[in-house]
Amino acid sequence: METNPLLKYCQSPYVIIGLDLNKTNSLSQLNNEESFEIKQIFDNLDDCEDFIKNQINNDDKLILILNDNLLDEQLIKIENYSQINAIYLYSQEEFKCIYRKIKKKIFIKLLKNFWFILSLLISLLFAYLFPKLGSSDGPLRTEYTIKWGCVILIFFLSGLSLSTNNLLDQIFEIRLHILIQTFSFLLFPSVIYGISFLLIKLSINKLLINGIIVMSCTSTAISTSVIMTKNAGGNEGISLLNGLIGNILGIFISPALIYLFMNNPLFEMVKQKHDIDNYINVISKLSLTVLLPLIIGQIIHRIWKEKILWAKNKFYFTEINSFILLILVWSILCNLFQSKLLSTINNIDLVILILLNTFIYFFFSFLSLFISRLPNLFICRNQKQIKFIQRWRFSHENTIAFMFSSSTKTLAQGIPLITSVFANSSQGFIGILTIPLILYFVQQLIFASIQVIFLKRWIKQYYSNKNKLINSPNIVTNI
Repeated sequence: METNPLLKYCQSPYVIIGLDLNKTNSLSQLNNEESFEIKQIFDNLDDCEDFIKNQINNDDKLILILNDNLLDEQLIKIENYSQINAIYLYSQEEFKCIYRKIKKKIFIKLLKNFWFILSLLISLLFAYLFPKLGSSDGPLRTEYTIKWGCVILIFFLSGLSLSTNNLLDQIFEIRLHILIQTFSFLLFPSVIYGISFLLIKLSINKLLINGIIVMSCTSTAISTSVIMTKNAGGNEGISLLNGLIGNILGIFISPALIYLFMNNPLFEMVKQKHDIDNYINVISKLSLTVLLPLIIGQIIHRIWKEKILWAKNKFYFTEINSFILLILVWSILCNLFQSKLLSTINNIDLVILILLNTFIYFFFSFLSLFISRLPNLFICRNQKQIKFIQRWRFSHENTIAFMFSSSTKTLAQGIPLITSVFANSSQGFIGILTIPLILYFVQQLIFASIQVIFLKRWIKQYYSNKNKLINSPNIVTNI
């Protein structure tokens, strides 16, 4: 007789759950007949998903038993939950494994998590060795094929990939949305603009300073904030919605901010026309290359949702998008090396830039944490003050989304923004302006990956303390 494959999951850390799709109670009968226990049985997918999501902050590995087939879209969604270790289909008194998480070696995990940074270094090497190939006057004619083609394709694929159904649940978090967009388009650029006056006194390369200011005017990075928020156990719906809002607003606000800041005589190296006609021309270019492809992709997604979801997972849209972005960055770097302007930047300036990016990222990340949770730094003398702090505080999940959304900047929209605003400048000139944004993008990936580790522990500790408080009313804990 064949051994039951679920017997090996009878001990901790495994937890067996069931999803009774055909409402036959066949899974309930297993608890009486088999030597393993199904901890909880659900009769609909939504309740099952809610349970799985709530397990993200403990060490349990979930084994899911189905008694009927799920749609491919539903199965893929369940498989993507990190808590799911295996899925079995129970049919005709037999268990068939339809999914099992593959244990990856540490090297493979590191390669998967940091492949973009590694690829970026390879792009840098190729641009340095063969700058002519990817420059605007080179054989590939990158000023058309890449400057336009790649940008359009990036946002078309983004439109195809965006799942907007879960955004409706987050749309009424108005206070949080206002805070995130205020951070992104008002506080972040204003602080950097103030710091830039200090940098000028330090005799740092003016083009790099201008590049830092331009970087600060860009919107939130959708992919980085959503992925990191999800990995840390935060509210990814908030990150996705604000990333989308920010990228649309950025088409109109970012060029206006750049023109406003560059109107200062201290930044005469990047003088541009600041009239309304030039602004409208930039808006038109960004709308054509960013907004229109995004809308078209989203329309197609809504019409053929299941087919697009299948294609997204089959052909790895996210990875393709990142690869196209690498090509775009490679082209910018080729123009930079071809122009020989990089020799005007000394090593000390680059070190200062890296240190400044580090300070900027963690300053806004921790500032958003402080504002979200408002710690009791002052003695509350009355109940009204205590209630105000409690009402103001965002949930831990929304706080994590706020932290990543307020401190990350987009490379995908930032590069077309720079090339549109400074279209009359040389490609080498544009290349130097992109250096602060490219460096910041790489650094934010590294810093965010480190933050995820601590934020997962933070939210896990919160729920652990909360459970203790519920189970032991006499325990007083400040969470």
